[in-house]
Amino acid sequence: MTPNIKQTKLPVLLIALFLPAVITTIYMLFLKDTVWGNILMIFQIVWLAGWPLLRGQPSQIITEIKNCKKKIQSIAAGIISGIILFGVLFAGYQFFKNDLLQYASRGYGEADLAALRQLFFVYALFGCVFNTLIEELYWRRFVFGKLEQKTNTIVAAVVSAICFGIHHYIMLVFIFSLFYVLLIGTLIVVAGFIWNILFSKYKTIIPGWISHAFVVAMLMIVIADVVYEQGIIDI
Repeated sequence: MTPNIKQTKLPVLLIALFLPAVITTIYMLFLKDTVWGNILMIFQIVWLAGWPLLRGQPSQIITEIKNCKKKIQSIAAGIISGIILFGVLFAGYQFFKNDLLQYASRGYGEADLAALRQLFFVYALFGCVFNTLIEELYWRRFVFGKLEQKTNTIVAAVVSAICFGIHHYIMLVFIFSLFYVLLIGTLIVVAGFIWNILFSKYKTIIPGWISHAFVVAMLMIVIADVVYEQGIIDI
């Protein structure tokens, strides 16, 4: 049983499942590096953060975290799964590092790189802590939670993980070759499935949030290598 979240009609749930992919497609095709593109991305962040809070009161979410009966186990599950995912991604990064850096550098203009050099640690902190929190509230507590109410755990975990991966696939298409799009995108879907199962098991976003932070930390290592034009973790 998932936490007591307000019932949501199917059309609203379908919008929640696919709107991030639609926004990402519009941005990447037409609005990347424009003022309107920045506005659209701000809207997406507000949507991702605000919608689950509107559907589930913040006080209720905090209460769920406080009242988690297996809080220590959920934290441990988040750390263990996070370390495993980080290890898999790190090993893959070391194996494909030259190709990945070459492709990844295409996603940043000179202005982007200059801004990231100045604000990298703020960017990394936001990505690891706040962006992961927003995505866990949206994709796990709200989207997966609603789907689990309407279907079952496995169906909900698979469907929401795929939809979680779709907008990542779209971004990847504009940066990487097909091989890396499929490889990285599939890893994202698998990670989303794991975080869904963790949410279902522990009835809190804590383990998924922690595990997700490990994955984004690995992403920040890649971005740092691109931004500073040197390997910060060469082995």
